[in-house]
Amino acid sequence: MKNRPKVGVGILIIKEDKVLFGKRENAYGDGAWSFPGGHLEFNESFEE
Repeated sequence: MKNRPKVGVGILIIKEDKVLFGKRENAYGDGAWSFPGGHLEFNESFEE
C-alpha cells in the first residue's frame, strides 16, 4: 500500500425538515447513526 492522502466524503441530505441518517455497518462506529458517506478510491471522481 502506498502512502497517499485518504479522502473521506459525506453528505447532508435535508428534505421537508427531515435529515437522512444511515446506521453504520462493518466499519468504525458499527451500529452508530451517521450521515451517508464513504471513502474515495485513488483516481475516483466524486460523481462515481
